[in-house]
Amino acid sequence: MVRGMLVSVALAAVVAMPAGGTYTYQIATPSAAFTSTIVVAPSADGVRTHETFGAAAQLVETDQEFDGDLAQRSFVASQNGKTLTIDVSPTSAHYAIDGNSSDAVLDDSACTLVEDNILTSSLMLPAIEQATHATQCTYVVSTSPRTVLAEVTTAAPATHPPQAAASDLAVTIHFGGVTEIVWYDPTSLIPDYLDFGNAQNATLTSRSPSTAMPTPAPSATP
Repeated sequence: MVRGMLVSVALAAVVAMPAGGTYTYQIATPSAAFTSTIVVAPSADGVRTHETFGAAAQLVETDQEFDGDLAQRSFVASQNGKTLTIDVSPTSAHYAIDGNSSDAVLDDSACTLVEDNILTSSLMLPAIEQATHATQCTYVVSTSPRTVLAEVTTAAPATHPPQAAASDLAVTIHFGGVTEIVWYDPTSLIPDYLDFGNAQNATLTSRSPSTAMPTPAPSATP
């Protein structure tokens, strides 16, 4: 009996990773439409992602790393020749750009994500919520050394959008006056549809099994 209990505990401790692959989303806003392509590469050590977001004139690329418990550990963003690096620990987020550095204090939240108005944080949210069962998530703001605390719920919204598969589940985040609903496949933990409110949304339009990562953006000097 004891042996069986130990095996059960070990199995329960396994963290479900989001399915590896390359995912393309069509993003719609009242004033523009553009795409985001995210490569998700899970391994025994965690998950690496690479996102290419936006239109050609304002293209943003990010490389992010999450450890085996899906805690975010690094964020590197490149745009217009500038590179921002954020290294995340359980107690702080260290920012570095253009030879300058600063820090934001964290409260050791079970769920911590870097928020940069791109899609990777939303793509990772279902897997992180499933791994942590977090009811709150700390968002590290990329534009300044500060954090925002968001409420996280998994209750089914009143309306199931047609863009989401019938079997999709939802995780909802609330911060400030913003509500974001992420509809995701419970098997792959990959979002099919994201509703950001205010007539803004993102729909998964293509996927492939490729987890080939582009060359990461160079790190900034602290």
